[in-house]
Amino acid sequence: MASERITVELEVNGEARRVEVSVQARLLDLLRDDLGLTGAKEGCGRGECGACTVLLDDQPVNACMVPAFQAAGRSVVTVEGLGRPGALGAVQQAFVRQAAVQCGYCTPGMVVSIEAMRREGFPADEQRVRERLSGNTCRCTGYTPIVDAAVEVLAGEAGPDGAPPYRVGESSWRVDAEDKAAGCCRYTADLPLPDRCLHGVTVRADQVHAALKGIDASAALAVPGVVRVLTAGDVPGELHYGNAVNDQPVFAADRVRFHGEAVAVVLAETLEAAREAAALVQVELEPLEAVTTPQRALEPDAPQLHPDGNLCVDQLLRRGDLDAGFAAADVVLERVYTTGAQEHLYLEPEAALAIPDREGDITLRAPSQNVFFDRHHICRTTGLSRHQVRVIQQHTGAAFGGREDIYAQIHAVLGAMLTGRPVRIVWSREETQIASTKRHPGTMVVRGGVKRDGTIVALDFDVLFDTGAYASWAPNISRKALVHAAGPYDIANVGVRVRSAYTNNGISGAFRGFGAPQVVFASESFVTELAEAIDMDPVELRRVNHLAVGKATATQQTITGSCGLQACLDQALEAADAIAAAREPAPDHIARGRGIATIHYGIGYGNAIRDIGSAVLELRPDGRFQVRCGAIDYGQGAVTVFTQIACQVLGVSGERVLVMTGDSATTPDSGSTVASRQTFVSGEAVRQASVKLRDSLLSLAAERFERQRDGLRFSDDGVFDGDERVCDLVELHRLGSEGKGRAVRKQARFKASTTKLDLETGEGDAYWPYAFAVHIADVEVDTRTGQVRVTDLVAAHDVGKAINPRMVEGQITGGAAQGLGFALMEEHRWDHGVPITRNMDTYRAPGPCDMPNMVPIIVEDPEPSGPFGAKGVGEPVLVAVAPAVANAVADAIGQRIYDLPLRPERVLAALVRTDGEVVS
Repeated sequence: MASERITVELEVNGEARRVEVSVQARLLDLLRDDLGLTGAKEGCGRGECGACTVLLDDQPVNACMVPAFQAAGRSVVTVEGLGRPGALGAVQQAFVRQAAVQCGYCTPGMVVSIEAMRREGFPADEQRVRERLSGNTCRCTGYTPIVDAAVEVLAGEAGPDGAPPYRVGESSWRVDAEDKAAGCCRYTADLPLPDRCLHGVTVRADQVHAALKGIDASAALAVPGVVRVLTAGDVPGELHYGNAVNDQPVFAADRVRFHGEAVAVVLAETLEAAREAAALVQVELEPLEAVTTPQRALEPDAPQLHPDGNLCVDQLLRRGDLDAGFAAADVVLERVYTTGAQEHLYLEPEAALAIPDREGDITLRAPSQNVFFDRHHICRTTGLSRHQVRVIQQHTGAAFGGREDIYAQIHAVLGAMLTGRPVRIVWSREETQIASTKRHPGTMVVRGGVKRDGTIVALDFDVLFDTGAYASWAPNISRKALVHAAGPYDIANVGVRVRSAYTNNGISGAFRGFGAPQVVFASESFVTELAEAIDMDPVELRRVNHLAVGKATATQQTITGSCGLQACLDQALEAADAIAAAREPAPDHIARGRGIATIHYGIGYGNAIRDIGSAVLELRPDGRFQVRCGAIDYGQGAVTVFTQIACQVLGVSGERVLVMTGDSATTPDSGSTVASRQTFVSGEAVRQASVKLRDSLLSLAAERFERQRDGLRFSDDGVFDGDERVCDLVELHRLGSEGKGRAVRKQARFKASTTKLDLETGEGDAYWPYAFAVHIADVEVDTRTGQVRVTDLVAAHDVGKAINPRMVEGQITGGAAQGLGFALMEEHRWDHGVPITRNMDTYRAPGPCDMPNMVPIIVEDPEPSGPFGAKGVGEPVLVAVAPAVANAVADAIGQRIYDLPLRPERVLAALVRTDGEVVS
């Protein structure tokens, strides 16, 4: 039913506005839907994330929590009112200079919050700034550059006037930083609604496991404005899809396998009507016994969730002779470690906009990590050909692996195909947390043997993951865990088994680290315990066993080329010791400790999976260079990296290079933006394409103007021979075009080289290259409360070559924040399969005050096969944090905690000895 409407008169960004809105409308709705000011973002709808912050009479408020009528007669300032690209305000400029922008979704709210501080004369005190920003969440940056920007502005300081040049090794400003700081980037939910656009709302099952007996949509269809209700019977192609296994239905057809599974989508003229109708869809479900642990799933009498049973993955790795290794050991230990589910918590909820044309072709705009993979799933389920579907990655509010899975894309395209009208679907935060994938919960049983001299002679690892209702990427994630379980060590005798079982606990999928964080927490905790068992310094035991050039991994892959592990260790120790030397004594109730973790991390897909980066470079008629690459930039900075690489090769400025990514119709397929691979594979493709085009154009100029090619060079003004200009770039384009384009466009493809693992032994060149890292964490544990505070985190990373050092540091601080959450507080929880952490008020992630003093250290050990020696850094950072913190907590309290996260109640339990004495 239509709600009552009221008129609100107010001032917005200095302009008087008169708006008619629903009486239930929020200030956020008024700004976004009625005034088109989409800078303020909907992140949670609960006033927790701060993405919708605006100034109301100069006071920062969450626009999602303010009724629109309360703004009547008042002044509102949004991020758009603070500046625009080319004329940014002081805070926005500081964000650009300090690299405080990544995905950009939180940026407008952060900028407005800091602007409020500036207007009130807030002191430039870092700790107080962090406390003031505690209502704003950032999932990408780790807050450090944001706080730096705030302190800079509040102190009245200004950074450099000019941007660093776009060259390899320079901390160039992000190409999209100004647009994001100004709040003018359009994410999917920000796009203007096309004419006749329908709104889609998903109907979700409220049972954990049930037989689907029927769906009655008659009451929903009777709601005015409702056009159609989609169910499984409307899927014209294959009902099931999947990343690694085609086991997930577009809509539940005969059985519901998790609480929140989609059973229907209501399409209506208005969002209000779609929501009303969705609540009226009657879904008849007959409850079945739920399977809520992977251990139960593998019991013989457990309900079978899929035709082939509950065992989704069973993989093995074998090296040497375990029995002989244990026989040679002086000390043998066995331990069990567990980790919980982690929510991606990207601030932009899932959204999709599908627009059909008159020929029946459909263009989909959505946040994505692989537009070609999305297109594949859409075509398989709708029956459309790949030429009929175009997928464009809209600006994306982060991903971290979570957008590798399909969410609303198929539903939107299916609705557009069946109605001939545009369809937009935007999930709520609750839908995202109920229905999106999570990090696999894991149980790791580890048994190992060590000699008195520190040589690890045997390591036996048994891993059981909970993959949830459907496989998603379980086989690939399990393989990453299989390869990384033994750590960055040359151990003669290794056995690893990784299983992943189906349960009714939502769906587990890709998440930054891809199976490695769980097993590395276990292995690095265990290695420290081995050191303690033989009374050896954990650092020295690692030195004894560390990988180096010429040594072999657990898959018997010999390390060649780049291995900066030793340099990471040395530099991390030096930095950590300097911090410790300046530390004041702790109060009596505070226990201090230090922990270390050393890791390796395989870059790319691995296991001989086709891993190709592809790029096209063109000289445009206007004299600018266009890079086309299907890779996705969702905040990590791929567009900026590609710009720097092209500028470095061509010798031109950033203004001369344009980068287009993530369009299935106009960019070549470069695979998913996952596995820390895009700088390595697509960056190298961009480099090679740039070299090809440069050499071809110089040859053309030399031929046409009778010069020696080797004496020619590019500049922004054209091609020069010494100081003499031979021709400008526009003329060079014309010459190439007249020559049938032989020098105007070049394409390059680069393939990462790995081999398929042997199914019996796990032997093979699993990944290449490997990144290496050493983290050292210092913690303080309050023995009265069990609260853990990480005071300092030194993170040394071998990245091969830092294309953009400041952005590498941003990846380190951002990844560390997620790693701290995994270690200390983050856990998506279910109660017998029913999700109970449904929004940001029940799921805690690190805020500005939770971050330690971060010391990022960039180690450059160039990788010969990478672009200018670069490897990758996005995922390794997260992997190394939790074991370093867990080892530090154990050092502080003298008790090991084997379960993540290290919540205060777990720490308190560990503090109490068996005789009841509290450790102090």
